[in-house]
Amino acid sequence: VEVIPKILDTWQKRGVKGLAVGSPYYRKRGSQSRPATDLDAEILASFFKARGGVEYYLDYLKTFHSPVSQNLKNRGRLLYEKIREAYIDDVPHELDRVLYNGFFILLNPSRYIHSREEKISSWIVELQDLRDCDFKFELIRLAQDLQRHLDILSKTQTRWINKAELDLIIWKETVVSVEVKAPNDRLQPHQRAQLEHDNKNGIQSWVIKVHEN
Repeated sequence: VEVIPKILDTWQKRGVKGLAVGSPYYRKRGSQSRPATDLDAEILASFFKARGGVEYYLDYLKTFHSPVSQNLKNRGRLLYEKIREAYIDDVPHELDRVLYNGFFILLNPSRYIHSREEKISSWIVELQDLRDCDFKFELIRLAQDLQRHLDILSKTQTRWINKAELDLIIWKETVVSVEVKAPNDRLQPHQRAQLEHDNKNGIQSWVIKVHEN
């Protein structure tokens, strides 16, 4: 915890921005890139402790930044660079779209453990449908290796399964997930599944129902 202010100070001095600094739903100034200057070291440290401290984050890193994960990401990066070089940075639209769809999964595995079959299978089908692509089979092998990796994670790392993005995360001594529902707004199946999953893993979950006056 004592190093958090030092890390944050470095981020702020270097002008660090990005999803690592905040929520993917961040919309300030029309950008998803949240600046580190928006963060407070004391609040950040309290969140770190409430989440589970060093053990929690080491487990996360072991799961999503393991040698296997890093190898897959490195293969994807090198292959993407090779493709761009082959097309002299003018990648055909169809290929570029398919690359984007799959590489987003490759770079953000924690978001796709629970939907691996649908997402990865769809990507593999898109790759198989590509025409006149010299890198088609190399891309398919990468996608299949990623599919096997996420399948293993889904069976061994249930703590990290993310079925839905709930409205709020609040904390004091512990972290609590909160979903806010307006009048006549009901829980969606994936939101209910996330709340149940949180409870099974020791994370308190609340549903706040807003009523009309």
